[in-house]
Amino acid sequence: MKKHFPNVHVVGSNYEDIPARTRRVEHGEILELSEQLNAQVLYTPCHTKGHVQYLIESPDSEEKHLFSGDTFFVAGAGKFFEGDATQMTRNVELMKTLDAKNTKMYPGHEYTMSNFKFAMTVEPNNEALIHKMKQCQELRNEGKPTVPSTLAEEFSYNPFFRVFESSVQQWANAIGDPVETMRIVRERKDHFRA
Repeated sequence: MKKHFPNVHVVGSNYEDIPARTRRVEHGEILELSEQLNAQVLYTPCHTKGHVQYLIESPDSEEKHLFSGDTFFVAGAGKFFEGDATQMTRNVELMKTLDAKNTKMYPGHEYTMSNFKFAMTVEPNNEALIHKMKQCQELRNEGKPTVPSTLAEEFSYNPFFRVFESSVQQWANAIGDPVETMRIVRERKDHFRA
């Protein structure tokens, strides 16, 4: 892209090498996109060592937009290529500090239906999961995307977000240990075949 548009700015994480990057960003940094739009940089390593997410906000709106890249997906999370369960658990804890109700999440890929199939093995009686899965299947049947979701929704059905919940910890046989629960959820998801 930079070759075709040499004047374009390439903004990227300061925590890893990114070809053609013209501006490095750090966790917590606020980028002014326009007079009415800001992007906060959230450092969320695990999928890659330098992964960042961008939280887009406007002072005129309660609604926020989280571009989660490959850290979080609807009902799922990215593989731990360069990180571990401790880092991903910290990433979820960071999500807990955001306005879950008013934050829409836009992941880098749509793996929603396969993520739901795995989530059903973790919490088959989770009403929020059952409802959202049906809703997303209807969207897919109509050829529509399942994205975005909200962080509040993710905390109600995403097994990676729910590693602090006793139901998921019981399933993982790791009561009281969200990091071990995260490790087991990821390991089983990696080997899951729908």
